[in-house]
Formats: sequence, structure tokens, C-alpha cells
Amino acid sequence: KLKKWAKTAFGLDIHHFNMEVPYKPKTGGRDRYCRPALRVMAQILLEGINPSDVTIEAMAQRYKLDSNELTQMIERLGETWEGFHPGDPRNYNKAVVQSLQTPADKRRYVDSVIGSVNNPVVRHRLTVFYNELVKLEQQFGKPDEIILEFVRGVEGLQGAKNALEYEQMIKANQKANDSFRENIENTPGLVQNKRTLEMLKLLKEQQGMCAYTGQRITPADFSMCEIDHIVPVSNLLSTDSMYNKVLCYKTANQEKGKQTPYRWLHHDQDRWREFVARVTAKHSLYSKKKQALLIREDAPELVESYNALAETAYVARLAQQIVNAQFGWGQQTKADQRHVFVCDGKETARIRRAFKLNELLLTGEQKKKLHDADSVEQQRAVWKKNRDNNRHHALDAYCISYSRSIKHYKDEAGRDRWTADGVTESLHQMKTMLAEVFPREIVQDKQRLLPDETIYGLKTRQNEAGKTEYCLTVHKNLLDYVGDNTNRKRIRNIFDDDIRQDLLEQSEARPLAKDWQAFLKTYRHPKRQSPVKRVVVVESVFDEAPTVVNQRFVLGEYKDFGVYNQPNKPVTRGQYKHTKQNRGQLFSRNGGDKWEVVQVYAHENLETVKQTLQKQGKHLYLGGTVFYSTCPISVDQPIKKGAFPAGKYTVRTIRADKQVKLETAEGEQFFVHAQELIEAGL
Repeated sequence: KLKKWAKTAFGLDIHHFNMEVPYKPKTGGRDRYCRPALRVMAQILLEGINPSDVTIEAMAQRYKLDSNELTQMIERLGETWEGFHPGDPRNYNKAVVQSLQTPADKRRYVDSVIGSVNNPVVRHRLTVFYNELVKLEQQFGKPDEIILEFVRGVEGLQGAKNALEYEQMIKANQKANDSFRENIENTPGLVQNKRTLEMLKLLKEQQGMCAYTGQRITPADFSMCEIDHIVPVSNLLSTDSMYNKVLCYKTANQEKGKQTPYRWLHHDQDRWREFVARVTAKHSLYSKKKQALLIREDAPELVESYNALAETAYVARLAQQIVNAQFGWGQQTKADQRHVFVCDGKETARIRRAFKLNELLLTGEQKKKLHDADSVEQQRAVWKKNRDNNRHHALDAYCISYSRSIKHYKDEAGRDRWTADGVTESLHQMKTMLAEVFPREIVQDKQRLLPDETIYGLKTRQNEAGKTEYCLTVHKNLLDYVGDNTNRKRIRNIFDDDIRQDLLEQSEARPLAKDWQAFLKTYRHPKRQSPVKRVVVVESVFDEAPTVVNQRFVLGEYKDFGVYNQPNKPVTRGQYKHTKQNRGQLFSRNGGDKWEVVQVYAHENLETVKQTLQKQGKHLYLGGTVFYSTCPISVDQPIKKGAFPAGKYTVRTIRADKQVKLETAEGEQFFVHAQELIEAGL
């Protein structure tokens, strides 16, 4: 409508990049069809007519298509429906790849592939993957084959916070499964298998009702019930995930057939209203995903969107496309020699179990538990891959390299067993290499890259020496902040002198927790006698006043986001926010033996910081080398009184008090003083 109006009113042609046309049919380019085209083709097949017999206007109105574009599309289909052929898009990709001659051409093509991805984290990971691929080619030359394995867990794609939530969900599911299994054992007539377990889960989620009729269901009725896929499995977009499953009576499932609930019920307004009300009720335990699939018309498209980025195969296809473009290989059609292989995580797990490779990652304590294990279950618990040990990536790489030679066989007891050619012969060499390898972190955890969104106020005070201190403060709930009367450090962070001194005196008597919390609930200011529910807390203290950088006041890693009406003169002030992580830390000294930690903030120029320190007569360690979180280091001598040997470590944190947190290749973390590190030959 906008396009037609602009054309009629002003004679303007709106470029298609400035418009949103859902499912716009393609009339040229790559040889595959969009969804509207497939719907038209399906209609032609169902009606048993030829493309030339299609009534353009009626079909265009039915599927909300532009009649001119539909005409062009019909012409491409040929004279008869026997000529329908979607083609293989890999043939098009192959022609494009073969035309790539220079590294710049390859880079542009890969950028276009990565740019087609909506998820920003996946885009970033694919970019890192491509950069590493280029480095490997420069170091070792063009490979004969490449084997890829892709992460299934959420930590690699969505950060550590989501990974923690995912682990918590897994543990909760395991606990629930144990409870359901106990119910099965204690309920006569129930068979203990996966199907019964799923039925009990769904029964609890549906609060003892049939998902479609609302009738009561008990475990005794399971023989009359079925697990149904909301979006039927006959639909290619369907999934076997629990959010696409419900428990229902067989009669209701037979009536529903191969339809979505919307297609089945929405014609009967009374039944549909009752169904929607039950699904969306406040007490409903359905997840938002399942609610949407149960009541929305576009449930098949929703399932596709839920699965698009969750499936490992999606990322695997893109990575294979990138690899083939980089090395000029075909797109793995029938006529191409295959060079790229994708390894399933199950295959590497089978190799680890078959040759007991997980023992190589165990700590001394874990090896003792393995030796003392009384049952196979206890042994398996110890053998489980130790992901805290960062060398597990190297072990994975070893297993992946043998994944193509994995073989299945049955042992004397008829149990499934697995082996792989070449593993036994290379084990000794691999163990030596595994002991020497040091993991290098190339991608920081997503959560550590995000700035803090808290808004801080700026206040000043005089310290004991009479000097002015600049404090960044934030408001906290009094009871939540100092409800633990043993945490006197928090009380000392309260900005108000009167409140701070009064609470310190009151807490000296070490009152019981319930008495202390009751005291805080009715606490009044010691001088003004007004109720105190929230207090101002000092988060950071600076000795120097804020400086002006790019017409904004800056204090350390914090920048004033107040409103300005002219440069350097804010209308409001004191709205400081954390900008980014600092660039890292330098070590400097004045000429004595003691080294100091110097922060290099995000807004600062590194060379300027170095020049300023040198003008002050300070000596920079290693010429001003910057140390930062995740940076690899090495020491020439043992540290922590010989507890940790000379060798390589990863920096995790460098604190202002000169304590440095390091991590070993096995994942063990510890603090060591910066002075000791430098003296050990950092």
C-alpha cells in the first residue's frame, strides 16, 4: 500500500530494501522456492491442474501475493506440474565458490554467509572460527580433510549465566525424574519405561487433565491415553521436544488427527474459547512456548523458529559452507569429493569410554575415588568427563581425529561396544602431548564483556588525613544490605557517618539474627529520628576529582551520563555508569623494589599512560606490557612456596591490592601476590 501510494502521489519508486514484504516470492536468483511459492505448487498438485490453468487473480488473492510476481513464478514452473523441481541450492553455492580467486573474494563471501545469521553470538563465534581457520592454513597449509564438532551446550553460544541456568535445569529435571521413577515403582500396573515417565511429567504439567478436553486423568487411565505432538510429526517443521508434547485421551487425539489445535478447534467458537481459557489460565503450568503452540494459528512456523538456532546442524551447515569456500572445495553434492566431515558428540564420548580416556583428566583425589569405587555406577560417576579441566578440549580434539574410524561390535554378553582404529597405537604419544598442552582462551565469556548498567551517584567526603575523597554511591535496602549482623564490612561502606557509627556500635554486642533484623525493620536515624529503609552505600573511592574526556566527566572506569546544555556544564550531574572493562594493568615502580598495579581504563590511550608514568620517573615492567583477564603468562620459578610449578598459567583477575588470580591448565584457580609473580620471572 505504501509503495502504491508513493507511486500515485509523488511518482516515487520505493526500493525493496526499504520495505517489509513477508514471504515475497522469488522470480530469479537461487534455484529454490519460498513458502508462498510452495503453497501455490501444493495447490496445483492437489487440484490436479497444470500451471497454465491457474487463475492468477484468485490465487493471488487467496495467498496475498502480487499478481505480476505470481505470473512470473507460474511461468517458471513450466507447462505441466511434472516439471516441478526445487533444485539443489548447493549447485549455486558451488559456482559461486569456484569464482572466488583471491583472499579478499573469499572474505567477502564468508562475511555474507555470516551476515545472514540473526543471532549475534553465533555470528561472533563463526567469525572467530573463520579467523582461526585462516591462521591454521597459514601455519600448516591446505588440509586434506577437516572434521568438525559443534557445541550443544548453551555456554558456548549464550554465556556463562545461561549455562548456569541450563545446568540448574538439568539437575532439576534429574531430581524430578527420580521422583517420577519412585512413583512408578510404588504404583501397581505402571510399566517403568521412558513413555510412562513422559506421561507422568505431562500429567503433572497439565494438572491431572486431558490437554484437549479438560477431563480428569489418573495414572490408572494411561492405557486410554496417548502422548500427542501439538504440531504433528507429519509436518516437516515438527519437533520431538517436550514443549511440543501433551497428554490426552486417545479419542481426542483421533478427533484432532494431523492438525494443530487451532486448525482443529477454532471453527467451533464455544469449544475454542473454553480451550484457550484453560490453556492461558493464571494457574496454568504450561510454558510460554507450549501455550503459543496450543493456541496460535502459526504454530508450525513457531516450531521452526524455536528450533532454528537450537539445532547444531544449523551452525554445522554454515561452518561447512565457510570451510568449502576457504579451500575451494565443492558443496558436497554427489559429484563432489567430500573433504568436510561433522563429528557427533556421541562418537567422541564412545571413544573416551572405550579407552577410559577420561581418567587422564582426573585429579589425584578423583583417581583415589576411582580406585576405591565399589560399583560400576560409582566408577562411571568418576569417569564422567571433567570439564573443569581445561585440557578436555585437547582430549576432544584427539577423539575427533579418530571419529571416522569408530567401529561398533557386540561383546560376549551381547552388549554394545565401540572401538576405533589407531587409538591404541597412539595413546602413549597422546598422553605425553596432553600433559604438555596449555589451553588458550580465544573467546571471552559473553557476560564479562557487558558493562554494568547500575547508575551511581557522586559524593565527596574528607578522609582521616583531611583530603577530599570522591565516592561513587548507590542506594541499597537497609535490611537486605546489612541484615547479616556479622558483616561489619558492609556497615563500614554506608556513606552517612551517623548511621554507620550507630550500626557499628549496635552490632558490637553480636545480637541474634532475628533480633538484629527486627531492630533494622524499625530503625530510625540516630539524630533526625526519621525511619530509615534505604541507605547510601559507597561502591568505589577515588583520590582525584573527575576529569573531562570528550565533554563528559570521567572517574576511573565510570562516565557521567548526565544531561548537558553546553560543554563541561551539566544540567544534572552525578549519573555515573560503568563504561567498559579496563584495557588491562601495568606494573610500575618508583625505583624501589615494590611494584604497583596501574589500571589502564577503557577511555585512556595506552601510550599516553606509559608516557605519563615515565615522566613521573617510574619504571615499567617489561616495557609497559599490559596484562589482562584471560591473557596467558609464564613464570620461570615455582610460586606459592612451591605449591605451583614453573610454567604457564592464565590470568583471571588482577586486583587493586596486587593480588592476581591465576588458573592452571587443569582449571584450578588460586591467588598470588604480583610481587611474587614478578620475582618468579613473570
